[in-house]
Amino acid sequence: MSILKAKIKHWRSIGDDPGVELDLGRITVLSGENDSGKTAILMGIYGTMKSLRDRHDEFLIENVYLAGSKHQKSNGDIVDESQFSVITTLPTEVRRHVIKQLAQPVASKIHHPELVEKLSYLFNHLIMYKYENTNLRETNDPYGAAGKFSFDESIEITYLKLLDKYYHDIKEVGSLLKLCNWLSMTLRSGGEFEYRSFFISPNRSYTPQQQEMKSKKEDASYLGYNVSELVGFIQKIRTEEMMRKGLYKRLLHYVKVLFPEVISISTNIPEGMNGYDVFIEWKVNGVSKTQPLTRSGSGVVSAVYLAGRLLSGSDHQTIGFIDEPETGMHPKLQVRFLKLLRELSDDFEIQWIVSTHSPFIMKNLKDKDRLYLIQHDGSETIARAIEPNDKSTVFQAIGAYLPDTISSKGFIFVEGTTESTLMPLLLKKCEVDIEQEGIIIIPMGGENIYSISPSDLTKIHPKAMVILDSDLVQSVSSGGHLTKKKRDYQQACFKEGVECYISTDYRTIENMYPLRALHKVLKLAEGEVSDNPFTDLSPWISNKIALAKRIAEEMTPEEATNFPYIRAIMQWWEKDH
Repeated sequence: MSILKAKIKHWRSIGDDPGVELDLGRITVLSGENDSGKTAILMGIYGTMKSLRDRHDEFLIENVYLAGSKHQKSNGDIVDESQFSVITTLPTEVRRHVIKQLAQPVASKIHHPELVEKLSYLFNHLIMYKYENTNLRETNDPYGAAGKFSFDESIEITYLKLLDKYYHDIKEVGSLLKLCNWLSMTLRSGGEFEYRSFFISPNRSYTPQQQEMKSKKEDASYLGYNVSELVGFIQKIRTEEMMRKGLYKRLLHYVKVLFPEVISISTNIPEGMNGYDVFIEWKVNGVSKTQPLTRSGSGVVSAVYLAGRLLSGSDHQTIGFIDEPETGMHPKLQVRFLKLLRELSDDFEIQWIVSTHSPFIMKNLKDKDRLYLIQHDGSETIARAIEPNDKSTVFQAIGAYLPDTISSKGFIFVEGTTESTLMPLLLKKCEVDIEQEGIIIIPMGGENIYSISPSDLTKIHPKAMVILDSDLVQSVSSGGHLTKKKRDYQQACFKEGVECYISTDYRTIENMYPLRALHKVLKLAEGEVSDNPFTDLSPWISNKIALAKRIAEEMTPEEATNFPYIRAIMQWWEKDH
């Protein structure tokens, strides 16, 4: 059983002419500019599936706002009823029922065994189930969410031609619609909507403080990353029975699709915390390290969450909705993440609906996948199917066409999304617009930056710069020292003419934030955070990217100009200018 189509009318920015109709594949990707309606489509289909299963959902209650989601026509009229439908293949039980019914009453009216055989094939392979819902309304009637038999309109012509070929009158055998209605009435069970679903938003978080508060609520389904939920997945997978079945080995395999360096996954209580967390052990260049997910990037959290959820048996016949999966992932990880989705889809009965701006994800779609360009024409949202070999249409529409980078005047490679988010904001405060200047800032993702040779960086652009955190726990004068990997990489950059800036005066980029701004944004008491530039600030920071945005807003132009990374960028940029 799989979901073939989804249709939405009169929902948020989606009207009824034509509305939005999607043919779903193994992975269905929605792409388009901001505010084009991608999230409206995701939430509409997700809400429909939840409503059809009569499942209370805390996230929908808190975020969908049904009254505010009514579609407003271009003339200002508000449409009261939003219409949703999903079309699926038949469940096995229902398929058997259809063949059995056709072999009895219908077959008795047909004199040609060959016609009976062809009609059986028609119903067995081409009949579909259509589930409809209005205003994402939940129903308490167990049969209210039952599907109705449905055919594509083109099948009606095939049916009539078959009857005519074998000299049967439609009044004698019955119209296709009449047969569908009759089959629906004879069905006693098996037509209920059995698909499960989960939604991962780009604002997902993995912080114990937030989850501790949420865990006090009952009967709620949380769509972010829930600490206790993830711990439960891993603890179940690591039981003796599940280990014997090879589930832990499979979990490691899936996580290694994204991160080949991971060697073990377990649960334990992190230092300074009361509850359990998931721990990841890495081995890079022969050196092992272990850290909890609460101190890990979103890429590894996504991999553990998806694989752990499916392997622990939480979902079968599932649709996974992911809004902007590229958040926090550099290009190489984005491609690997798509590979992970593909493997999970092949190994489990699961389809994916993804919204993204990432050209790296779109570029690597396969024949079983579907790609849609979502646009707003001024009146409503429309969805345009894109052929796999015509992805450049989407790239150009969202401004993500990769060859455009050739026209840039310089590249800055940074470790992560925090840097690539903060730097443009601070440069703008210094009256430097990176788009006008032609500066491209690319997050490479921590350790992965070392896999790119400095000589290859110059092939991308002759004017290139690399910015790395020192990660020092104490000053150089007090005995601190850069890792050999950082020192070697910096020397290799200098040899190739690539500027490589590592500030040994600070531990990380967060330590460079003005204390005034840091205390104000985090609402800390004066002196609560030490002015030691090598202090570990992670206990006070739950979301580095969100903090970076707020710090950038709070900083004055003078503070932005004196920010160490900005000073280094300005000195590099002014050379040869």
